[in-house]
Amino acid sequence: MILFQKEQWEKAYEDWIKLLQRANAEEEMLGDPKAIWDEAWKQASMICWGIVDESVKVPEQRKEAHDKITFRLLK
Repeated sequence: MILFQKEQWEKAYEDWIKLLQRANAEEEMLGDPKAIWDEAWKQASMICWGIVDESVKVPEQRKEAHDKITFRLLK
């Protein structure tokens, strides 16, 4: 499962590089695109957690959803 997630992350990273190139991003961004992508990935997980917090009212279910998000996006 973790190998699949790594492949998914790497595919998304490759798409990010292509986007930066199409956007004629400044060289500074292209100089460390992995750090930029990693930060974007983490921010996306925080957005997911926020959506869960607003949508799921039962604390146990909220924790379960947070754990799934963490496993899916951050590992």
